[in-house]
Amino acid sequence: MGLRNLRLTLFPIALFLLFTTVYARAEAPAIREGETLALPRCIEIALKRHPDLAAYAYEVEAREAQAAQARKDYLPKIDVTGGYTRYNPDDRNAADNYSLIPLESYSYYSASATLTQNIYDFGKRETTIRMKDLSRDASLHDLENQRLALVHSVREAYYELLRTSRNREVQMEKAGKFEAHLRQAKVFFEAGTKSRYDVTKAEVDLSNARLELTSAENEEMLARVSMNQVMGIPSPPSYRIEDNLAFQRYPVVLDEAMAQALESRSDLKSLAAQLEAAEREIDLARKEYLPSLSGKAGYSYDGSERPLSRGWNAGVTVSVNLFEGMATQNRIREALAKRNKLQAQLDSKRLDVRTEIQKACLNLLKAERSISDAALAVRQAEENLEIVTLKYSAGLSTPVEVTDATVGFSDAKLKHIQALYDYRKAQSAIEKATGKKI
Repeated sequence: MGLRNLRLTLFPIALFLLFTTVYARAEAPAIREGETLALPRCIEIALKRHPDLAAYAYEVEAREAQAAQARKDYLPKIDVTGGYTRYNPDDRNAADNYSLIPLESYSYYSASATLTQNIYDFGKRETTIRMKDLSRDASLHDLENQRLALVHSVREAYYELLRTSRNREVQMEKAGKFEAHLRQAKVFFEAGTKSRYDVTKAEVDLSNARLELTSAENEEMLARVSMNQVMGIPSPPSYRIEDNLAFQRYPVVLDEAMAQALESRSDLKSLAAQLEAAEREIDLARKEYLPSLSGKAGYSYDGSERPLSRGWNAGVTVSVNLFEGMATQNRIREALAKRNKLQAQLDSKRLDVRTEIQKACLNLLKAERSISDAALAVRQAEENLEIVTLKYSAGLSTPVEVTDATVGFSDAKLKHIQALYDYRKAQSAIEKATGKKI
C-alpha cells in the first residue's frame, strides 16, 4: 500500500477512534439496566470507551503533527525584528576617542524583516519528511494493533465470565442435590431404615458443596470485574451476557493462518515501518557530508533620526560540515545499530507469530477432542447418578456412593464447560494471531 493510500485509510480511523472515544466517555453509561449483552455489543462498548485506544489515537495525532512540521523546509522562514535603544552619556572623558559612550544623548530605532529559504540540501529535507511519515505510519499500525488486542481481551473476559457463570450454576445444582439427599437421609433415619451416619455424611457433603458454591460465586464476581475493566466501564449497571459457549467448529488451516498473519499483523507492519525509517535515518546521517544551499533576503529600517535609513540585502549561502569531532561518523554508527536492532526485533516477532499460531492451533485441536470426550463423560456420570440415587432410595447403596456419584457428575460437567471455554479461547487466540479484523 502506498503512503498516500495508507494515510487516507488509517489516519481517519485514528481520528474517528479518538473523537468517538472521548465523546463516548463523556456521555451517559453505555449499558442499560438489566441489558443482555452479546459479544459484539461488548466489543463495541470497549472500542468506544476504553482509554487505551484514546491514548494511542493521541499518539497518532502527535506523530501526524510532527510529519507536518517536517514539511516546513519547503516554505520560507520569515523573521521580523524591531528595537529601540536610548543612549545617554553620564561621565565621559572627552579626550578618550575610543570610548563607546556617546557625546550626547540620542535614541536609536531599528526594524527589519528577513526571509530565509532552503534551496537545495541534497535530499536531507525529503529524507527527514519520509522518516516522519514512516513514524506516523508505525503509530497508526500500533493503534490498530492495540485495537485488535483489546478485542481479544474482550473475548477472553467474555468467555471467562461465561465459564465462571456456568461453574456457579453447576455448584448450585450440586448443593441442591446434596440438600435433597440430606432431606431423604433424615426421612430414612427417622423411619429407622438408615443410621445416623447417613445424615451426618449428607450434612458434611452439603457444607462442602456450599463452600464450593461460595468460591464459584466469588470467581464469577471477579470475572465480571475483569469484564467491566476491558469494556472501560468501572461501575456499570447490572447486566447479563448472552451464553454462546456452545461448540461450533472453527475451520483453520495452519499454512493459511501463517500466511494471513505475516500479511495482516499490525505489529509486524509497525516494525517494518520503523525499520524503513531507520534506513532513512542512516541515509540522512550520511548526507551530513554533503553541502546545503540556502537563500536569504532582508529589508531594514534603522537610525536615530526620522526618516530612518532604509536598505535591503540578498544572498546565497553554501555550508559544508567539514569536521564536527567525529559526530557524523558516530551518528551513522548509531543509526546502523538502530536499524540492526529493529531488524532483529522484526525477525523475533515473526518467529513469535509462528509459534503463537502453532500453539493456538494445537490447543484448538486438543479442546475439540476434549469436548466430545467430556460430553460423553457427562452423560455417563448422569446415568450413574440416577442409578445410585434409585439404589439408595431402595436401600441398596451407601451414602459414600451417592457422594461419589454426585461429585462425579458435577466434575464431569465442569470439565465439559472447561473444554468449551478452551475451544473458544483457542479460537480467539488464532484470530488475534492472524490479525483478523472484526
